[in-house]
Amino acid sequence: MTLPLAAANGRPSTVPVSGLGHFKEPDSLQKIGYFALLFYVFFYLSRTLEISGLGALKITLLLNLVWFAMALITGGVFSFFATRAGAFFTAFALWTLISLPFSVWRGGSVETVTSVFRSLSIMGAIVALTVTGKWALRMIYGIGIGMGAASVAAIFKGTVSARGRLAMDGGTLSDSNTLCLAVLMGMPMLWLMSRNARGTVGKLLPLCFVPTILYVAYRTGSRAGMLALTVMLVLYFIRASGFKKMQMIALMVVGVAVLATSSDRLLKRFATIPGLSSEQGPADDDEAAAEGSTDGRTYLFLKSLEFTFYNPIVGVGPGQFQVAENAESVAQNRKAAWHVTHNSYTEVSSECGIPALVFFLGAVFSAFGATARVAKMSVRPGDKDAEDIRQGGIYLQMSLVTLMVGMFFLSLAYTGLIFIISGLAVALERAAKAEYMTPASRSVSNPVPLASLAPIPALSRIR
Repeated sequence: MTLPLAAANGRPSTVPVSGLGHFKEPDSLQKIGYFALLFYVFFYLSRTLEISGLGALKITLLLNLVWFAMALITGGVFSFFATRAGAFFTAFALWTLISLPFSVWRGGSVETVTSVFRSLSIMGAIVALTVTGKWALRMIYGIGIGMGAASVAAIFKGTVSARGRLAMDGGTLSDSNTLCLAVLMGMPMLWLMSRNARGTVGKLLPLCFVPTILYVAYRTGSRAGMLALTVMLVLYFIRASGFKKMQMIALMVVGVAVLATSSDRLLKRFATIPGLSSEQGPADDDEAAAEGSTDGRTYLFLKSLEFTFYNPIVGVGPGQFQVAENAESVAQNRKAAWHVTHNSYTEVSSECGIPALVFFLGAVFSAFGATARVAKMSVRPGDKDAEDIRQGGIYLQMSLVTLMVGMFFLSLAYTGLIFIISGLAVALERAAKAEYMTPASRSVSNPVPLASLAPIPALSRIR
């Protein structure tokens, strides 16, 4: 699959870029740190070590020490704070720390704040050590393969709940919704890997994971994941040529036919998505439970807005929405929900205050802007490496949008997913600027015009 962008209509805008300097090849310490980080992120997201029983070897701990040390020694980590997304995420992390003393349960908030700073360190290391465009692409490929491996592991090692929902047995992917969103997030990365591969085998191998990802996504029964997948496919469909649009429509028809004949209880769960609910008639236990889940999410969303209104500065405490909701329920002599907000954005506002939400949104949209600028990069005809980088911006943006949509229905603000994807976006843009957007990094006779401040170019078709 290819998803190229055409050059901007008319003459491309050429703007000087100051402060970028000449591109420098990474040194040996950066290489050691980068590859340690690459394997760490792969294991961190895919959970393959824990699934295989090798977690006791503490491989991830060793890798963690190596990349953390190299990020500090090389000094690259300090450049992270100079980026817009890095500054916003750092402010967000610091605000969770400020909110901690005001938490309804300080001891419980410590773990959440620790998780935020751990995720921030991974993001900082990605920006510090992923210093070339090829390294950024390799990191994207690694995450895509990791999510593909997680989908295969879920099929063979996952557990199925009493209501037929698939999840991993322990770890961050033990939640069906998180598992669904994580594997879906990796699918555009696999498409990118296939698109950029030179040989036929290299193009086909990444696509082998796509069926397993879609199967796992369906088996999780995650309605949030299905909505995120729909947005992802719409984005791809908009950019597709007429022939590719016809192919996608045919595949969708086949997919709908397969689902319609599966007679699975998960279909009844998907039918409770607002606007898809069944007509009048008695509901069975599974359908009633799904509809009850929808009603419960509405209650949690409204309650998180209420907590935000009454605690606008520091919230009820990082990670303490459940505790605060329980305390209020006990005081009012009613049963507590004991669930998270199921919305990352109101999770932040209700637990850490509106300032934290401003920082969080600023960070996420800064990362989105970074992918958009890479996607608009003007490329000299025949420059395959530069075109691969630009395609990286397009497909990474698809993964980021999928995650942003999914976070509206899931509580993932403190986890590593959004930090890692945002870090990749920043690293990809910095590498693109250093290698392809800086006139000094190209020969004087063939400069590459910049489009970072140009109008958004028209979309070409998938070939």
